[in-house]
Amino acid sequence: ALPISQGEAPLEEAFFRDRAAVVAAANAGRSLVAADNYDPRAEPELGYLALEKGQRVMAHAQTLQPGEHGNLYQEYIFCLRPEMHGSDNESGWVPLEVLA
Repeated sequence: ALPISQGEAPLEEAFFRDRAAVVAAANAGRSLVAADNYDPRAEPELGYLALEKGQRVMAHAQTLQPGEHGNLYQEYIFCLRPEMHGSDNESGWVPLEVLA
Protein backbone atom coordinates (compact mmCIF):
# COMPACT_ATOMS: atom_id res chain seq x y z
CA ALA A 1 0.00 0.00 0.00
CA LEU A 2 1.26 3.45 -0.85
CA PRO A 3 0.75 6.38 1.54
CA ILE A 4 -1.10 9.45 0.27
CA SER A 5 2.02 11.61 0.42
CA GLN A 6 4.01 9.35 -1.94
CA GLY A 7 6.03 11.76 -4.12
CA GLU A 8 4.45 12.64 -7.46
CA ALA A 9 2.23 9.55 -7.71
CA PRO A 10 -1.16 10.28 -9.28
CA LEU A 11 -3.86 10.58 -6.65
CA GLU A 12 -5.56 7.36 -7.75
CA GLU A 13 -2.36 5.38 -7.23
CA ALA A 14 -1.65 6.96 -3.86
CA PHE A 15 -4.82 5.75 -2.09
CA PHE A 16 -4.42 3.22 0.65
CA ARG A 17 -7.14 1.24 2.36
CA ASP A 18 -5.30 0.36 5.55
CA ARG A 19 -8.23 0.67 7.98
CA ALA A 20 -5.97 1.16 11.01
CA ALA A 21 -4.14 4.04 9.31
CA VAL A 22 -7.40 5.70 8.20
CA VAL A 23 -8.89 5.35 11.71
CA ALA A 24 -5.73 6.80 13.29
CA ALA A 25 -5.76 9.76 10.89
CA ALA A 26 -9.49 10.32 11.42
CA ASN A 27 -9.25 10.17 15.22
CA ALA A 28 -6.34 12.63 15.12
CA GLY A 29 -8.37 15.11 13.05
CA ARG A 30 -6.13 14.87 10.00
CA SER A 31 -6.83 15.39 6.33
CA LEU A 32 -8.23 12.44 4.40
CA VAL A 33 -9.10 11.84 0.75
CA ALA A 34 -12.24 10.32 -0.74
CA ALA A 35 -11.14 7.08 -2.39
CA ASP A 36 -14.62 6.64 -3.87
CA ASN A 37 -17.62 8.79 -4.69
CA TYR A 38 -20.20 9.02 -1.91
CA ASP A 39 -23.78 10.11 -2.52
CA PRO A 40 -25.69 10.41 0.76
CA ARG A 41 -29.16 10.69 -0.81
CA ALA A 42 -29.84 7.02 -0.06
CA GLU A 43 -29.06 7.45 3.65
CA PRO A 44 -32.13 7.26 5.91
CA GLU A 45 -31.57 10.73 7.43
CA LEU A 46 -29.91 14.06 6.69
CA GLY A 47 -26.50 15.30 7.81
CA TYR A 48 -24.15 13.43 5.49
CA LEU A 49 -21.53 15.03 3.25
CA ALA A 50 -21.44 14.14 -0.45
CA LEU A 51 -17.94 13.49 -1.81
CA GLU A 52 -16.35 12.93 -5.17
CA LYS A 53 -13.33 10.69 -5.52
CA GLY A 54 -10.18 12.70 -4.84
CA GLN A 55 -11.79 15.40 -2.67
CA ARG A 56 -10.00 16.20 0.55
CA VAL A 57 -11.77 16.49 3.89
CA MET A 58 -10.62 17.30 7.40
CA ALA A 59 -11.84 14.81 9.98
CA HIS A 60 -13.10 16.10 13.32
CA ALA A 61 -11.00 14.29 15.93
CA GLN A 62 -12.63 11.50 17.94
CA THR A 63 -15.96 11.54 16.09
CA LEU A 64 -15.87 8.01 14.64
CA GLN A 65 -19.29 6.44 15.24
CA PRO A 66 -21.02 3.23 14.20
CA GLY A 67 -23.70 3.62 11.56
CA GLU A 68 -27.35 3.61 12.59
CA HIS A 69 -29.89 1.00 11.54
CA GLY A 70 -30.53 1.47 7.83
CA ASN A 71 -27.28 3.33 7.07
CA LEU A 72 -25.35 2.29 3.97
CA TYR A 73 -22.04 1.80 5.82
CA GLN A 74 -20.88 0.46 9.18
CA GLU A 75 -18.83 3.45 10.44
CA TYR A 76 -18.95 7.22 9.93
CA ILE A 77 -16.67 10.13 10.82
CA PHE A 78 -17.70 13.79 10.98
CA CYS A 79 -15.72 15.79 8.40
CA LEU A 80 -15.31 19.31 7.10
CA ARG A 81 -14.79 19.93 3.40
CA PRO A 82 -12.63 23.07 3.13
CA GLU A 83 -14.02 26.11 1.35
CA MET A 84 -14.28 25.63 -2.39
CA HIS A 85 -15.00 28.27 -5.04
CA GLY A 86 -15.87 30.95 -2.49
CA SER A 87 -18.58 28.93 -0.76
CA ASP A 88 -18.79 28.31 2.94
CA ASN A 89 -17.17 25.25 4.44
CA GLU A 90 -19.44 22.22 4.34
CA SER A 91 -19.52 19.51 6.96
CA GLY A 92 -21.30 16.26 7.66
CA TRP A 93 -20.93 12.56 8.30
CA VAL A 94 -18.84 10.53 5.83
CA PRO A 95 -18.46 6.74 5.73
CA LEU A 96 -15.04 5.67 6.94
CA GLU A 97 -15.00 3.05 4.19
CA VAL A 98 -14.83 5.65 1.40
CA LEU A 99 -11.85 7.50 2.90
CA ALA A 100 -8.14 6.92 2.46
